[in-house]
Amino acid sequence: MQGLWGGLYCFPEITPEDSISQWLEQQQLSYDAIYELAPLRHTFSHYHLDIQPSLIELSEAPNSAVRENEQELWYSLQNAPKVGLAAVTEKLLKVAQTAP
Repeated sequence: MQGLWGGLYCFPEITPEDSISQWLEQQQLSYDAIYELAPLRHTFSHYHLDIQPSLIELSEAPNSAVRENEQELWYSLQNAPKVGLAAVTEKLLKVAQTAP
């Protein structure tokens, strides 16, 4: 994987024009709730990235994976795997740990 997050674990990105529920349906994931969390700004040396994070409560453990280029991982807050994390991903994980 190349680009800004190349080689690092990151969350799926959904554009503001897309619907989280539609994305979940495309991934064949059922959910009980979607919680919109406080907006987050991550600053790079030359620009800002404004993020509207959401926490999704899945109805059941997934048996498939959200992936790109055949790489996949379900990240568990309780049993965190050892993977390379982008700084913004670390911020989002901290937010998720304190969310409802």
